[in-house]
Amino acid sequence: MHRLFLSLAACALLTVAVAAADVWETAKPFIEWSDKELEKVMTDSPWAGKGSLTHARAGAGLGPVPDWKLIVAVRSALPMKQALVREDVGAGGTVRPEHEQLLGAPEQAYVISISGIPQALGPQLQATADQAQLRRKDKDPIMAMQASVIMIGKDGRPVAMAPPPSPRPQIVLVQRGGGGGRGGGGFGSVGAAPRDDSGITVTLLLAFPKDDPITADDREFEFGSVIGTYNVKRTFKLKDMTFGGELAL
Repeated sequence: MHRLFLSLAACALLTVAVAAADVWETAKPFIEWSDKELEKVMTDSPWAGKGSLTHARAGAGLGPVPDWKLIVAVRSALPMKQALVREDVGAGGTVRPEHEQLLGAPEQAYVISISGIPQALGPQLQATADQAQLRRKDKDPIMAMQASVIMIGKDGRPVAMAPPPSPRPQIVLVQRGGGGGRGGGGFGSVGAAPRDDSGITVTLLLAFPKDDPITADDREFEFGSVIGTYNVKRTFKLKDMTFGGELAL
């Protein structure tokens, strides 16, 4: 009887442990992730989470920082790419050839996204891109080399941007390395936003070179930049960012 009790107790503990495991720690195929599991990967996982905001300058009367729901994520990591595919095809959907290409292609850069940026701050994202960096202890920061933006509607889907009204120029965010300065492209450029900005936010994508790779020995790295008059930061713990037995960045 005593042995039976111990066996049942062990089974109960094992069941609790399995139930508590996050989806990226299991062998569950990403296409079978529930909507709740998908949301957790994209907003509250080792690869994604809320960015912290602080005032970029000191002084009295600055007031509280805004409660923007900014999510900073490592989009080049395989779990995040799987989450993006799962979001695109829906629950039980079919993975198309372009999805397979996205998942299988080696990443040439670390891609960090900031989502949930108020649309009104679009014109200020030049400074965000120019100052974006990945910081590690006792090493030089890795500066962003390319950037692009996506407008996101209330339904969570991308919104097409209208061409900029003449003679207003497009805002080229940043391009470092290989292109000889700021002119001409990078990931893309920002045109005029849709006139009806109700519920529309901006997602900023930033690419960082892998010339000085991030390794597990770094233990952690911090993303940092500015948005408007605020610093935005997010620290990533590398010991938690393993997927399939490998560091996923």
